[in-house]
Amino acid sequence: MSNDLNNLPQEKNLVFIDLEQQSGHANKKPVLTLGLHGMHVSVSAAVKMGLKGKKYNYCRFSLVKANDKGHIDRIYIRPEIVSPDERKKKHYLINYSKLGDGAVISGVKTLYDQLPRLKKILEGKFSDRRIELNFCEISKLHYFGLGANFDQTLLSLNKVPKVKAVYRISYKDTIQNIGETNNLARRLKEKGITEVLASKGVTEIPMDKVEYSVMENATDEQRRDCEWEHLNKHKEQFGHYPPFNHQGGRKVQN
Repeated sequence: MSNDLNNLPQEKNLVFIDLEQQSGHANKKPVLTLGLHGMHVSVSAAVKMGLKGKKYNYCRFSLVKANDKGHIDRIYIRPEIVSPDERKKKHYLINYSKLGDGAVISGVKTLYDQLPRLKKILEGKFSDRRIELNFCEISKLHYFGLGANFDQTLLSLNKVPKVKAVYRISYKDTIQNIGETNNLARRLKEKGITEVLASKGVTEIPMDKVEYSVMENATDEQRRDCEWEHLNKHKEQFGHYPPFNHQGGRKVQN
């Protein structure tokens, strides 16, 4: 194929717009990527958090429980300059990349153990391990939110806690039902999910795993909002709602 512009169809108003080069972090939102032993800070995140000049050598992760919002806790990242004799267990080392402006926050394995919802993200798909950072105008710090993401797995149907929760029922790693309740133990019985019936394989919903997140501080409306967030996320990923989802007594239309 010829590159000769004379061979192009003749247009009276043919206008060329030159596209300029941009820096690697331009127009990119700041993100952290979770790894087992370290959190990878993107170039854009490092720039916006003031890490580009390698001024800070440690950071702290601080939890703010947002009870007023029901199910979204905030984890603030607080970069600091710490001398060797001042370092404590709350300080996480920042390792700077020799090849670019990104960074890795190391020693975070114990952080995951303290935050089951964060650990749940780490156990998921790699694409879900990229967490977008937000900026807090009050503290002038960056943070990320941790919502109810089914961070607990029910170990026994004989010991279902009577807690307010959002829950997910699966069978052979396929999600069958997502819901919310003010009493998880009662709701599972209503759905015919008990130890006796499960052992006979006659539950209303095919199941081999029940996961949930406790939402004791959330209102009924906030739990329903959380339920719909997960339902919509499921539909975006798979093109339909889980097969055993009902709302208002009617099956959700796929």
